[in-house]
Amino acid sequence: MAGEINLVDIIHPPEVKSQVANLKKVILREDDVTGGLIEEVWKKASHKTFLNKLRSIEEINVNIYQPGFDPGLVISLNILTQLETLPVEFLRKRSKADEESFLLLRKKIQQNHLSFLESHSSVLISDHTEVVTESSGKTSETKSVLIDLPEGKLKEEWDWYFDIKQSDYYTRRSVFKVSGIVL
Repeated sequence: MAGEINLVDIIHPPEVKSQVANLKKVILREDDVTGGLIEEVWKKASHKTFLNKLRSIEEINVNIYQPGFDPGLVISLNILTQLETLPVEFLRKRSKADEESFLLLRKKIQQNHLSFLESHSSVLISDHTEVVTESSGKTSETKSVLIDLPEGKLKEEWDWYFDIKQSDYYTRRSVFKVSGIVL
């Protein structure tokens, strides 16, 4: 019933391509929703080794994503806390940055994604906290969203029982706290 649905990812997996191949209103767009961060990190750190690490990550530019098309309603589904994963892992191996620098970079990535969403009609669905319960009953919480999320026009929260197969059930169990926000 929609005009077009744009699925944006830096690279679409082959299974996604085959799943949407016959859906004429679904357009796969390959684009970096981190605003060019992937290329920026690659340019500054790809030639670095464990002997010649990048001294600082403060000079890495984190820009707000600017799509080359009218996105209409934007739905950000479980990527707010994932956008930072690959660049941060790569930089941890190739830089001398401390944890405070990585924390600032992660916050900037998340804030810029939120700023992009706030400039459009948007829905944000994201985990914000992981609750781990050990077999002993000990519980710990780790925040995955490092910025303040807005209340939006509408907000709901729920638990996501991530490990439904319970592959690690005997040692620990993870539950993610999730927020859905209409901006």
